[in-house]
Amino acid sequence: MTVYIIKRILQGLPTIIGATLVTFLLTYATGANPCLRSERSTARGVELCRQALGLDRPWYIQVGTFYGNLLQGDLGVSLANRQPVSAQIADRIGQSARLALVAFVFAVFTGVIGGVVTALRRNTLVDYFGLVTSLLGVSMPAFLLGLVLQYFIGYKLRWLPISGWKPGPDAWRYMILPAIVLAAGPIALLTRLTRSAMLDVLSQDYVRTARAKGLTGRIVVYKHALRNAMIPVVTVTAASLAVLLEGSFVVEFLFSWPGLGK
Repeated sequence: MTVYIIKRILQGLPTIIGATLVTFLLTYATGANPCLRSERSTARGVELCRQALGLDRPWYIQVGTFYGNLLQGDLGVSLANRQPVSAQIADRIGQSARLALVAFVFAVFTGVIGGVVTALRRNTLVDYFGLVTSLLGVSMPAFLLGLVLQYFIGYKLRWLPISGWKPGPDAWRYMILPAIVLAAGPIALLTRLTRSAMLDVLSQDYVRTARAKGLTGRIVVYKHALRNAMIPVVTVTAASLAVLLEGSFVVEFLFSWPGLGK
């Protein structure tokens, strides 16, 4: 397992290097000057800023310096607040991971239960309702769903805070809305996948045999059918966590969550 993980990391290094190089070259080609931050910037001040940031050097020297610092864990200094980028990431990654983990657990729990229920109620109103909500969850952008929930749940009904985060016993209330928005897409995907897997398993011979032996419906569903139906679901579930971490930036910005996206 360790060898496999190391191998996968090494295989991903060329992609990371290529992505950072392309990003740098595109930024360099635009000719943007981060030292020109206001109309009051003087020529002397701009030149000193360029020297401090190393922007007066050739592009290949800048790239080499970046990769050299990266190997040492130095991500540079933020141009916005002059604070080390590494320190800012360390301060905020915990909140992002916490939100993603809560959304992940909620998505798996809700998606699997929804898939089982809709499979057992096939071609009924429950199944059709699950289909419609799944389509909405997949197609609706996160920022739009977030705005809708903020308006109705936070502003109109005032059940939950609209945005922000405050430590204390009520901190969990600030997490509910962003976690729901973040989990909406994975819930829809897991619901449809679990439903499809359950319908496939329920039509197998060993399930019919279990029913013929007189086993109750609950035992047949949860002990025999669900266990086998979870095989493809687990595969997608692992990938959903990475998707949640990637998609958290928009949600964190929308809800002013103190994570990497703010």
